[in-house]
Amino acid sequence: MNFHKMKANLFQSLILPFTITTFCILIAIPSCFSADDYRYSTCRTMYSCGVIGDIDYPFWGDNRSPYCGREGFQLDCQDNQFPTLRSGFKGFNVSRINRKLQLMTIFRNVLFPSSCSQLFRERIAFNETLFSYGQEVRNLSLFYDCSGNLSQSDENKFTCHVEGNEERTGFYTFEGRDLLRNLSNNCSKVIRVPIVFDDLNENRLVAGQLGEAINEDVDMKYNADNESCSACIDSEGVCGSNPSNSDPFLCFCRDRPHDQTCPGIYI
Repeated sequence: MNFHKMKANLFQSLILPFTITTFCILIAIPSCFSADDYRYSTCRTMYSCGVIGDIDYPFWGDNRSPYCGREGFQLDCQDNQFPTLRSGFKGFNVSRINRKLQLMTIFRNVLFPSSCSQLFRERIAFNETLFSYGQEVRNLSLFYDCSGNLSQSDENKFTCHVEGNEERTGFYTFEGRDLLRNLSNNCSKVIRVPIVFDDLNENRLVAGQLGEAINEDVDMKYNADNESCSACIDSEGVCGSNPSNSDPFLCFCRDRPHDQTCPGIYI
């Protein structure tokens, strides 16, 4: 065999594996050293809102981007104060968020007894697909500005102030009671207040201690694709959303967002 031909064949046999190896390394390097997706980097860090720290999905607000949370969970944050939910919980603050149990605790930001106008400005009209009451929580209906003879309801009366020392009388009852149907036709204003319905608060209401019952903290269960979020976290992703999508959940991964989970383990 020609010496030069043998030398060329040897060179080719050596250079081919080297070329393939170099090519693979050049492909792999960008995936190892490329910058993480900005949504992944932004949302993986928890944030603080008022006096509550370590908050993450589905909550957002203040300097936290909307895509790090979920619509319906925007918090208003103020220094050294408890945050408030932007929608659905007018008159209530958030005192605690339990990420593991998907629970948030709310309380009235104006304690009873308060003025009639303050009391009846409160509104809880939350999205029932996102929030639900804890197991022992029930609605207490408070009626005000009533007409007619309602003396039969003396045991359920409360008073609130209008202006100065003037007092007005209202009534309270649980939904489903006969009294509720009677009052609904005679009172022009009504609010529904969540309370923990346990033996202690039941005794308080019977004794006319309305304030002690409705001023207590109440647990709310929240649901924001909790199972999908757990799967995303298990795949080393970060939970987030696409607010413009009808199915908004996204799993932010180091390469890009994915619908449910990250595709693999990253180096």
